[in-house]
Amino acid sequence: MRKIFGIVFLPLLLLGCATSYPLDLLKISENNLQLRSLQTRHFDTLDEEKIITASAEALQDIGFAIANSETKLGFMLAVKDVDATQKGQVVGAVFFDILSAAAGVSSNYYGQADAVQRIRASIIIKPSNDEKQTTVRITFQRLVWNKMGLLSRIESIKDEEMYQAFFEKLSKSVFLEEHKI
Repeated sequence: MRKIFGIVFLPLLLLGCATSYPLDLLKISENNLQLRSLQTRHFDTLDEEKIITASAEALQDIGFAIANSETKLGFMLAVKDVDATQKGQVVGAVFFDILSAAAGVSSNYYGQADAVQRIRASIIIKPSNDEKQTTVRITFQRLVWNKMGLLSRIESIKDEEMYQAFFEKLSKSVFLEEHKI
């Protein structure tokens, strides 16, 4: 009797737990395609080592330090630490802390204000589909720590100027590497 119960009702129970997904779950959004085109460039060379060297030089030119590099895999990670303190945020936090103290309530808005941010640049380098070019894709992320030293935010950077500045430096660096200047 137990076996029959298990065979009949267990599948029905599991079907009741199934979730449905929206039909467009795996559809790529227009914003995602625009961001990818901003992050990707193709170079007319198959020499990945030159591209990796040129990428490292371009990142260093805009203030990044290479944190990790796997040249055989075409991967590079670079970081840059920047002050994240914003005067308006600090003034507002101090103001609310003073108001809280006047009301007899404990608060620490100042400790939650941004203090330090680290910008991460991740680069993937691979041969292009047409076998005559090398593709470079870079993504920038921002990690922010508050005044208490806690990580408060991680976000992708979608600043067009930042990507353009990197690719301009990279193009010049690839040209210099190519012509051994």
